[in-house]
Amino acid sequence: MTDTTITHEGLVVEFTTNIGMCDDFPALVDLGVQLFGISYIDSVVKKCWGPFSQRVAKLAPEDFRKSLVVVDLPAIFHASFATCGEDAISDTLSRIQSIDNELAKNSSLILAMDSDTSNRKAMCPQYKSSRTAKPAEFRDVRKEAIANLTNHSFTIVSHDGWESDDVMASAAFRTKLRKQTCVLVTDDRDMLQCCGSGVTCYSPRTHEYRSEQWLEVHNGLKPKQIVDWLCMMGKDDVPSVPGIGDKIAAKLIGRLGGFWGIFDSLDALVEKKELTIKKATAIREFARNDYFLAREMHTLNRSLKVDW
Repeated sequence: MTDTTITHEGLVVEFTTNIGMCDDFPALVDLGVQLFGISYIDSVVKKCWGPFSQRVAKLAPEDFRKSLVVVDLPAIFHASFATCGEDAISDTLSRIQSIDNELAKNSSLILAMDSDTSNRKAMCPQYKSSRTAKPAEFRDVRKEAIANLTNHSFTIVSHDGWESDDVMASAAFRTKLRKQTCVLVTDDRDMLQCCGSGVTCYSPRTHEYRSEQWLEVHNGLKPKQIVDWLCMMGKDDVPSVPGIGDKIAAKLIGRLGGFWGIFDSLDALVEKKELTIKKATAIREFARNDYFLAREMHTLNRSLKVDW
């Protein structure tokens, strides 16, 4: 028996013991975030998932089985402000009430909000630097719109340093652990990495549901491949691969599994004229200089505390 095997078996014993000792359902979900939110090796996850699921089934009260709707509040407000200016205070409320009536009739609903500080900006100073500056009244109108929503008993969740996307990803991950379904109301492509196991995205712009199956049909990708897709084609002024757009990135990732599958196949791709030498060189330079930063920037935080 190798030292690695001993370590893996030790983790399984430790995790399953902790699961079995947990008698409080919210605490069990918190434990699940700790256990499964970290990328342990597959064999450890598979051996622990069964006992965890059994414990969930035993401890979960009926009201925890309701579905959840999570709304990207900054996106809704930005659209409202762009259309209505100072009238965005009432218009944002109207839009949220419409979403509530349409999607959350038998579900819980929470609004995910950005923090005023940004961990991503600290990691990558050029993050979102090309975005047009907001007018002077933007912050005041946003503050009043948030107060208005709170007065109407909507639950708004934010975490210092993190964005609404991270709040949404954390809520979605908790619904997977709780065996619930979840609808993420957003048009942001980052959120596609959360799809699957009962989680879908809903576009407030096109009124279209985007599931794991939708993603495979329209992009040829799996949710776990979305981060590499964003890394290659670029988003929010994060370093990316020059000359690689969303379609070629999706095509290569879908066929070769991910960024490193493409990296290992560069010579063959050039030989078959699927990539130019210039693009292959750009991918090599990206791998050496920027890939790990880009991956960290595009990977959403799933470990934030979100209650509903």
